[in-house]
Amino acid sequence: ARYYHTRHAVWAAALAGLLIFLPTPIWWLHKLSEKALLLPASSSSRGIAIGIPDSHGTSKTWEKVTVPWHLRLRLNGESEEQIEHAMAIKEAGGVSLEESFSPEVTKEKRSDTSIDQDWPIDDSTIALITDKYVLVTTIIWLGPKIIIFAVPMLFFQMWPMAICRFYVSVVPDGTSRIMRSFGFYILFAFALILAIPVALLAILSFVLDCIAYYFFSLLFCACTCRWLRVCDGWKKIQPYRAGPSILLHLPDLFTALIGQCGR
Repeated sequence: ARYYHTRHAVWAAALAGLLIFLPTPIWWLHKLSEKALLLPASSSSRGIAIGIPDSHGTSKTWEKVTVPWHLRLRLNGESEEQIEHAMAIKEAGGVSLEESFSPEVTKEKRSDTSIDQDWPIDDSTIALITDKYVLVTTIIWLGPKIIIFAVPMLFFQMWPMAICRFYVSVVPDGTSRIMRSFGFYILFAFALILAIPVALLAILSFVLDCIAYYFFSLLFCACTCRWLRVCDGWKKIQPYRAGPSILLHLPDLFTALIGQCGR
């Protein structure tokens, strides 16, 4: 009984628990990543013709399909709504939808990527008031938040990022792909455990940001009666709110962080 209450026994039990329980989730994550690449293509492409041959029976090089539809969305981090929006822009003539330009701008100019779309400067009184309101409220909220969160966030981020840095230090120069091997998932599991504190801090920071931003935004809209502009803004960003979940693709995030550490 005395031994089981010693520090040596606690560490021995913790290490034994890791050796017993870690192999199973690592094996499961490895199998999950393999199955994700073998799933059949989704049939719900909503009629979006990517890589469909033209009237001459050929398709342009940049429109040829090399991976299934569902895998292309996952690799690019896109949603079907985003692709529909992009294809609508393409059908409208190029780089932006028609409402982004003045009526006198021709379709040829809209398709010219060297020409910026119209960005008229709004120097009205309400615009200047809005800019000052955003500046003041940002200082009121982000000032104390940075002072409180900066040091803990940097401290807790250091340990999982150290694993990423170690991983990329043993990868040969010129490597174009990080292989999802058994060793990859072992390091990923350790990085995931070390990232729990910084993940909790990030969630707390996000919740506090939402509270502050919505409080100041609703207050501003209530005083200026700009509810229609808010609804229009929500409508514009709606196609970009249905992308893949980061929580379901944490190994991909780990791979991206490894690549960033090698830059």
